[in-house]
Amino acid sequence: MTQETLQQQQQQQVLTVRGVNLTVEGGRQILHNVHLTAKSGSMLAVMGPSGSGKTSLMNLICGRRPPSSTMDGEILLNNRKVTSRMRKSFGYVTQEDVFFSQLTLKQTLWFFSQVKLPSSMTAKDKEKRVNEVVELLQLTKCLDTKIGGMSDQGLSGGEKKRANIACELLRNPKVLLLDEPTSGLDSSLALKLMEILGRWVVEQSSIVVTSIHQPSSQTFHEFHELLLLADGQIAYSGRRELMVEYFEGIGVPFHKHWNAADFMLEVVKESSQHKAHILENGRQFAERAKQEQQQLASASASQVHLNLSYQADAGSRQNGLAGLDEGSVRIRFTSPDFSPQAAAAKLQDDSEGVHLVHEVSWWTQFLALSYRGFLVSREAILSVQVLVQTAFVAFIVSVLWFQVAKTENNIADFISAIFFLTSYVTFAPFFEAIMTFYADLAIVRHERKSGMYRIGAYYLAKMVVEIPLLLVVPIFIIAPAYWCVGFADFGAFAAFLVVITLNSLASQGIGIVFSLLSTNPRTNMTFAFIYMIFCFLTGGFFTKSIPFWFDWAKYLSYIRYCYHFGLIIILERTDDFRCGEPSLYAVCNRNSTAGNSTAPLTIPGSVILELQPDTILPVWANIIVTVCMFFAFRLLGYVILRFCRKV
Repeated sequence: MTQETLQQQQQQQVLTVRGVNLTVEGGRQILHNVHLTAKSGSMLAVMGPSGSGKTSLMNLICGRRPPSSTMDGEILLNNRKVTSRMRKSFGYVTQEDVFFSQLTLKQTLWFFSQVKLPSSMTAKDKEKRVNEVVELLQLTKCLDTKIGGMSDQGLSGGEKKRANIACELLRNPKVLLLDEPTSGLDSSLALKLMEILGRWVVEQSSIVVTSIHQPSSQTFHEFHELLLLADGQIAYSGRRELMVEYFEGIGVPFHKHWNAADFMLEVVKESSQHKAHILENGRQFAERAKQEQQQLASASASQVHLNLSYQADAGSRQNGLAGLDEGSVRIRFTSPDFSPQAAAAKLQDDSEGVHLVHEVSWWTQFLALSYRGFLVSREAILSVQVLVQTAFVAFIVSVLWFQVAKTENNIADFISAIFFLTSYVTFAPFFEAIMTFYADLAIVRHERKSGMYRIGAYYLAKMVVEIPLLLVVPIFIIAPAYWCVGFADFGAFAAFLVVITLNSLASQGIGIVFSLLSTNPRTNMTFAFIYMIFCFLTGGFFTKSIPFWFDWAKYLSYIRYCYHFGLIIILERTDDFRCGEPSLYAVCNRNSTAGNSTAPLTIPGSVILELQPDTILPVWANIIVTVCMFFAFRLLGYVILRFCRKV
């Protein structure tokens, strides 16, 4: 063996799945003694009928084991057990293309480059890397196109799939896993995608493992290695070009005019007797592979180099999958002074061939998440629909309560305007948070599984960037409506606007908490609606008297504090109301009996406040409660997100 060949073997990446069994809740076994070996510069296809365990195997390799499941076996990279840190060098393209539909492809790739590429890279280097990946996957023409979604026009299915792969290729992973990358694509697009990956895996000397259901004949020939699963068991494992010979060798004839991939899937779906015969051969291979891998593991620290020879005769193929027969493993020790102690030290210290991703700083994550969060939230909070709705509500309020006459008969109208403005401005962010935050969680959960960023950086970024956006609706409604109704002076306007805006931010925090109550959005919305009706009815406007044993509940309504602040600040600063005839206010009756006929009889705002049947806290108390709600519910949302939902 030449020195050059020796160096190439030493640098080669090898991903090994050794005797993996997976049992989910309920005792159902998904995977049975599965073995897999994938090497640098090769593409391995995991095939099988629906429900054969392809996706489960891919998830296990990436460390995404189903909850309440048990797994035994080993997953190794270069004969080292794969750790969570090592998995950061893996790229995993899931079957679903999970993106924010509001962003363009360029914005999406920019974000991924910020949170995936190491901080040691300059902005120029990151941009260069993005351009390289875009050119490789032929996405240049659609960089400025929005990702799009179910109702929004954007990238095509093939472009989305390539965009998904591009996000993983940015950091040039040594192991790239793809779950059904050709699903939803026609045969031409699927072939084009596999050809691109085929060139990339050879150029970068990386490993590609992809699950695929039913590839076309041309796509099938792009793969180097195959693993066929049936009912979670190995039916075939070996070189792609040897697959037909293997099945013919165990008595399963190949139909000449069939696509080889179709043939392979059909043979494991035939009669139970035929299928059992195939799986029995697979089990024999699995047991033999387990023994061979154990032998190799015991010698791995001494730089073992393996030559697995394929015996072409049909008789030997009957004894082992893809021609792996007894005695076909030859081990060469390159170190004459081998000892277990030296091997252990070598294993501990040698990190050659294991690519580890540098941690991106919290601050970099926060800035990238803030920019993306601003772009996404701007589309949701300040959409055309929201702005039209806001303008319409401001118009209706201004018309219905336009310059309400300051008379005793209109006091109720005056107060109702304050309550409506308070309620509407706080309701809108409440329900908006429930709908948008829950929708965002699917994407955040997907990204967090890859360890892209810390949950604290995401949450704080979202809270910070949405504050200025949430100021727009209160300003656009309160500013025109306040003066059209004829409320008090500018000082009262400024104070009311600040507190009602703060209350709307607190309302958003409450909405976030409700969006995290359960994993069922309908359940969350039901509880949110119940709470909102409760707040509406106990806010201090509709219900004048509450049973004494339930009187405490009114303090749970977050509306009442802003509403009462508005009552105090506006009524005490507005002009007095003219008394009615007859009047319900004692101050009017006293003035009338005093015989003062030269001046109109009026009711000060302070008198109206004193006669309110509900208990009204002082201004400072309402402000403190509102501020406390703003911080408390945001903190509670973070606690639930991190420790209960474990996103």
